[in-house]
Amino acid sequence: MKKILLSGLGVLLAVLTVSSSAFALTVSPTKIELKGDPGQVVSGDFELLNEQKNPITLYPSYENFEASGEDGTPNFVAGDYDLAVWMKAQDSVTLKAGEYQKIPFTITIPKDADAGGHYAAVFWGTNPPAASGETSVSIGAKTGILILLTVSGDVKEGGSLLEFSAKENQRFFTSLPIDFYYRFQNGGGDRLKPTGTVKIKNTFWLTADEFDANKTNGNVLPNSTRRFVTTWDGIDKDDLKEDVVLKDENLGGKKGFFDTVSYQWNHFAMGMYTAKLGLTYGSDAKIAGDSFIFFVLPWQLMIVMALIILVVFFVLRFGIRKYNKWVINNALASRRRK
Repeated sequence: MKKILLSGLGVLLAVLTVSSSAFALTVSPTKIELKGDPGQVVSGDFELLNEQKNPITLYPSYENFEASGEDGTPNFVAGDYDLAVWMKAQDSVTLKAGEYQKIPFTITIPKDADAGGHYAAVFWGTNPPAASGETSVSIGAKTGILILLTVSGDVKEGGSLLEFSAKENQRFFTSLPIDFYYRFQNGGGDRLKPTGTVKIKNTFWLTADEFDANKTNGNVLPNSTRRFVTTWDGIDKDDLKEDVVLKDENLGGKKGFFDTVSYQWNHFAMGMYTAKLGLTYGSDAKIAGDSFIFFVLPWQLMIVMALIILVVFFVLRFGIRKYNKWVINNALASRRRK
């Protein structure tokens, strides 16, 4: 029961972390990855920035976390064991309006610590910790930093690619963007971070595009499966201004007919394509991959192109007939004059 209550509080704290308008506290970075040996003291630091107009005093609290579902959202659990009790930062920090401070912390790894991954968060909030023997029921506003620690030793690594497809397993599309997803399972004792690319091959097996398969640098925690989403938008963002990119992405075939035609022309894709996923993971760079065949048939653009071709055909046909008639008439008139 205690774990369930703490898990519920953890989800609430995660929501409060996202809401910065009321709390106006920024932490950087939001995730820290460390390695250490059993018995070693590992140190690090992060920055706190007070974006409020008034000074605030902040207090730390610590909670472990584990995977929740397949979207990478952490599920915070009891902070009275494992990494949550190995960490230590200063008991409080006071920040003036607009001030930032670099906050050091240490992790004292026990000599008998299990090899592999250990995961916790340091939350900074406005409520002081409860006194000994008391139970705090006030949540307050909090924001935190995720700490991912790997303890060295004999760690089993076990990863596998379970699935790769377009969203909802759709194979026919009328325009870009197209969202792809893959599900990666980690059956080992430490986090895995799959890295790689998705290559788009056209009908002629030429590379039409290539993009990152893990743009967020997401980890897959032990004994869990994570779903990664990546998008082929056909936009070279290095060559376009941000406002133009956003405008085109917002169109996406959801406006009028000719808006859709314009979008499909500016983000042209037509025919059969193959998406090839290539991943590497683990300490010895294991390889995993899969492919997915799909079709892009921009029928609105195809209708307009067909109409243009028909118009050009009939104009040329009419023009050629007129020209031939003119040539024949000129030839007959020349004969009469002779």
